[in-house]
Amino acid sequence: MHPASYFLEKMNFWDRVNYIFVVRVFLWWTAAFVDLSLIFKRGYEGTGTPQQIQQIAVTCYIILGVIAGLITFIVLYSRRCLKDKRYRPMAGLSWDIGFLVLMLAGFRINDIYLPGIGDLTSILWNIAILAGSVVVAFAARITLIRLRPSLVFTLVFLIWTGFLMYFGISRPGALPTETASGPNIILVTLDTVRADHLGAYGYERDTSPNFDRFASDNYLFTNCRTPMPLTQPAHASIFTGLMPHEHGIFTNIGVLSDGPGFRTITDRLTGYRSAAFPAALHLNKQSNMNRGFEVYNQSTVRRGPLWIQRAYQVTPIAIITRLGVFEETYMARTSAEVNSAFFDWIDTNGYGTGSKPFYTWLHYFDAHAPYNLEDTYWREYLPGYAGSITGSQSELNIINQQMLETDFGRTLPEGFTQNDIDCLIARYDGEIRLQDDSLGALFDGLRERDMYDDTVIVIVSDHGEGMYNDGYFGHNFTVEEYEIHVSCAIRGPYINCDSDEYLSLTDIHDYILEVGGVTPERQGRLTGREPDNLDPYTGMVFLSSHTWMDWPYKLVRTWEIEEAGTGVYYSLYNLEDDSSESVNLFEAGEEPGETMKSELLEWLEVNKADFDELIKKESTIDTINPSQLEMLRSLGYIY
Repeated sequence: MHPASYFLEKMNFWDRVNYIFVVRVFLWWTAAFVDLSLIFKRGYEGTGTPQQIQQIAVTCYIILGVIAGLITFIVLYSRRCLKDKRYRPMAGLSWDIGFLVLMLAGFRINDIYLPGIGDLTSILWNIAILAGSVVVAFAARITLIRLRPSLVFTLVFLIWTGFLMYFGISRPGALPTETASGPNIILVTLDTVRADHLGAYGYERDTSPNFDRFASDNYLFTNCRTPMPLTQPAHASIFTGLMPHEHGIFTNIGVLSDGPGFRTITDRLTGYRSAAFPAALHLNKQSNMNRGFEVYNQSTVRRGPLWIQRAYQVTPIAIITRLGVFEETYMARTSAEVNSAFFDWIDTNGYGTGSKPFYTWLHYFDAHAPYNLEDTYWREYLPGYAGSITGSQSELNIINQQMLETDFGRTLPEGFTQNDIDCLIARYDGEIRLQDDSLGALFDGLRERDMYDDTVIVIVSDHGEGMYNDGYFGHNFTVEEYEIHVSCAIRGPYINCDSDEYLSLTDIHDYILEVGGVTPERQGRLTGREPDNLDPYTGMVFLSSHTWMDWPYKLVRTWEIEEAGTGVYYSLYNLEDDSSESVNLFEAGEEPGETMKSELLEWLEVNKADFDELIKKESTIDTINPSQLEMLRSLGYIY
């Protein structure tokens, strides 16, 4: 007689019941640690501590194991299998194993690699995964029937113990080995917020009372510009201190390099806990913007208990969340949700009680198209509006498609009145006002935790937005001031420059490193050091325009196409007398245009940043397909 059969025959009814539940719990407990290893290998996105996530995951899987045992017990009892001496309880575990393979492998493969449940590739892969799980279940059944029960116990126990030891010794999220002596640092980026739509920069509408108060109490800089008016390139410049021609990201579908020449703030800060809370899809981990961050919280679970919000990556919870039982926001989310995730991270990690300092990045995305927010936030700016505009992206697209037909906004687009245009602007201002409430809540939350006074806070916008200034709503069209002039307010030490100092978003990188006790590779303008580069004088729109600043003059170099052919054209504006940049003062051979032109051309040559050089960048070639390249060439953007 087979030893396993002999052993099972000696079991009474309750021994078999106990056997069903004990072994099953060990199996599902092991599955919990397999799931955790997959989560932490890819990168934990929640805000709780690793210990909390482990506790939630293990509890969840044990409960599922008990439920599976109950189902098995009910099914087997109804078939009188438990009273049958020939019954082999181990065989019932084979379906648990097959289901776990299907759940863990299937979900993770779908989540990480496959395009979508309705895609043909996804369908074929899921059929293969399902078939594979069935094969595994049958293989497990054959194996388990032949194994000694004591050996099964031993194997499960050893596997479980190994995972437990792994997470105890190399637990993800461990504290930095070095201790930083610097203050807490919070970087807040205001996506798509025009500087001239904030009260601190002279806007007549009350859109930003919290920002204005912060700026008046601290440092406000009036001459800061973005290297490029597009979210991903601008943030890459903040994180690396490099211009777009150096870090190579010119679109919102780029990937930040892992090369040693692209060290980020988090790569260089030592002794700091780090966490990021982005709010937009194009700043997700696939863009490698999470480089160096210990926690990269890029999603929010709404209408669910706190433990769900912390552990939504655990496979069973993630599956029911994706099914809509709990609402998940995977880009974009509101600034209020970003705040909530941030403070959860702060509270669960016990900051504010003499712990190691932290560096965090909060990304606010409210002031961005489409402009379809609650009426309460924009009606005060246009109370009498009775039209049908909703601020949808389709409405904005219709307007933008008519830009040339309306002579860049000199006439109204077909189907729209001036009141409709005013409504869209009011809605945008309302989004800034909504976002400013979150900024105030951030300050209040820090004060409630006695952390405000000990925290360096840097607030910048990544770029501006066209508010029908030239017939469009959007950005990355031009290098006009409404797109490249950004807000910048800082609460922190070491500031030693004038409020109108020429600044670039690259200077934020240098300043944060200095505050964190790291000497930046470039000399920091904010701290009053002698600059060793001229980057703040220039900006660009990829393969379209470059700009060079020399207050009050601004030179724009543009690659355009005309009936007679293509070529480079120059424009010169006096921003002091002509803030709308409507009067071109450039004349060949005349100053100051010629000197500024020579300086820009020299900068382009030294930095290999001209249009033809930009397209040669490896990361650009990787992110633009051949048809897009051909389209750019047909438009005269590449020569």
